[in-house]
Amino acid sequence: MENFQRYFLIFSIMIFSYFLIIRWDPPKNESAEIIDDNLFKDSEYLQSDAAINNNESFADTLIPASTNCENISSKKIDTDNWSLTIDLKNGEFLKTELIKFPTEINSENGKILFNKCGPEKYSQKSGFEFLDKSLKFGGKNFYIKESSVLNNRNIIVLEKEENNFIFRKKLSFSNLDYYIDVEDSVLNNSSSSQTLAPFSKIDRSEVDLSGSNSIFDPASFAYLGPAFQTSSDNYEKVSFSDIEEDSFREVSDKGWISMIEHYFITAIIPVQGDNLIYQAKRSSKLDTYSAGVVGATEALLPGNSRIFNQKVYFGPKIKQELLKTHPDLDLAIDYGWLWWIGQPMYAAMKAFHAITGNWGWSIVLVTILIKLLLWPLSMVSYRNMGKMRAVQPKMQEIQQRYADDRQA
Repeated sequence: MENFQRYFLIFSIMIFSYFLIIRWDPPKNESAEIIDDNLFKDSEYLQSDAAINNNESFADTLIPASTNCENISSKKIDTDNWSLTIDLKNGEFLKTELIKFPTEINSENGKILFNKCGPEKYSQKSGFEFLDKSLKFGGKNFYIKESSVLNNRNIIVLEKEENNFIFRKKLSFSNLDYYIDVEDSVLNNSSSSQTLAPFSKIDRSEVDLSGSNSIFDPASFAYLGPAFQTSSDNYEKVSFSDIEEDSFREVSDKGWISMIEHYFITAIIPVQGDNLIYQAKRSSKLDTYSAGVVGATEALLPGNSRIFNQKVYFGPKIKQELLKTHPDLDLAIDYGWLWWIGQPMYAAMKAFHAITGNWGWSIVLVTILIKLLLWPLSMVSYRNMGKMRAVQPKMQEIQQRYADDRQA
């Protein structure tokens, strides 16, 4: 029993030391943005059951290819926590900068997540895919139809009209949060019915700029890639190599889609309760990977509209921030197979940190707490040891008395 306690305490100290080591240590400055002629071509479509062909590009009718990042007409949104650049051609999230997470000490440059024009080719987009490929969209830009504040939330509405269809993207967000409520809608002002499916996806390449490539930097060998929650699996990592072998596809009425790196995460949380297709595919054109969701294929009658709601998160793996978007998004922190120990230990350590303001003392206090919790076991161990000491003289006497008696 004494050995068990010793090993358990050593194991606990190792766990807390690991948490201390993997505290966020800002990486070096991101490398310069790379402009690529094919950068804005879309990855292969995450297909719906009826509307999309395997060989069709993802929302190609809505999102035309751009050739130069400098030619993009964009809208920049700034809050206390982040800045976001949106492509007005298609409403794509091109770049996010996390202001409160500098790339290095005393740097004014924040952590970059979405970075379409960088080597990561990292972006988020949503909209509607039409079955009729003769309909061409993308010739007109969104314009700012509304910019207001309601109930301490900023409201920005982007709108454009093409081919007698009115596309609208409504963004609702707080200055203090790391997520945006996104409402995509389309109104059919034409005289004919059109079949379409809503979609939302995250694109990125395998390029990883989050670590320093040092064996002492956990970010250098941490998991990078998609992770899903569906009705059949609370948390499932689908690595780039898994997608390379076989595309991921599952129908679910709840869950989320994410792209994970060591300290940060981007995620799509679609409306819960509707049967959606959660998917991940590789684009052979751009050498990028797509993780996203596709809604049901339906006919949109003249005069009718269709709405697709979602939350888009881009920020740190901080539990209270993740829980604001979905009650299970904190699973993306991924404590590993010892989560049932790691989660309560981390919660206790965080509570002590709130009191002491020092992670070192928090570890000491958690160690003391574990010792107190194990005290009943220690008492049993000490009691048994006392009984053994009490009978030890008698056992030695018997051993000496019958030392030469093999039959005894």
